Amino acid sequence: MIKMKKILVTTDLSDASLSAMDYALWLAKTDRAEIYLLYCVDTIPIVAYHTVDLTVDQFRNHILEDEKNNLNRLAEKIQKQSKKKITTVLLEGNAAHSIVYFAKDNDIDIIVMSTHGRTGLQHVLIGSVTEKVVRTAACPVLTVKSTSFQKLKRPVKKK
Repeated sequence: MIKMKKILVTTDLSDASLSAMDYALWLAKTDRAEIYLLYCVDTIPIVAYHTVDLTVDQFRNHILEDEKNNLNRLAEKIQKQSKKKITTVLLEGNAAHSIVYFAKDNDIDIIVMSTHGRTGLQHVLIGSVTEKVVRTAACPVLTVKSTSFQKLKRPVKKK
């Protein structure tokens, strides 16, 4: 039987991305595994700093610090509800690549990610971080349909 020691849950800090956490907590409880909550900030464009009175490094550090605080607040909320220690990880760069490399470098046993349900042209133009991680990760990836999309009303059947 496979025993998981390290579980990586990804988030974009949205409520939709948290649907994966329930599954990760269940898996962690079964095997008493550690949970890592990872948020990846896109590489911050240099041109953006011109809109504020800061140097490039100050601007970048301000954004990263703010996002780290958001991630830590989210982890604290999850820890209070689940009584499970959550280790936070904030990375900067391409999300799919960062997730895959973090998982490999840290001997992650499984990655748990929610899907956001993009389809059609939006999916083609934006791509899917989840899809890229599934295709390139060295460990198994559990994808969970986002609960916010499951709550959409179904069409009423006409008799």
